[in-house]
Amino acid sequence: MNFTNSPYEKMMKEKPRPPRRGTVSKPPKGSPCRNCGYWNGAPCVGVCYRDVIISREKEAVTSGQVDPK
Repeated sequence: MNFTNSPYEKMMKEKPRPPRRGTVSKPPKGSPCRNCGYWNGAPCVGVCYRDVIISREKEAVTSGQVDPK
C-alpha cells in the first residue's frame, strides 16, 4: 500500500543494509595521517584531531600556567 505518489516511497520501505567493511583505504606512506586512529578515508580538514588530543593531554599534565615571554 502506498501513502504517496513519491517515486522514493519504495526505497523508504526497504530494510537498511549494513555498511560495507574494509572500504576505507589506508593513507599514503609518509603521510602524517599514516598511524592516526581517526583516519576515515580523508585527511583532517583544518586541524589534525590527533594534535588536538595530544595538546589537551599535555595541558592536563601541567598546571596551565604559562611562562612570561
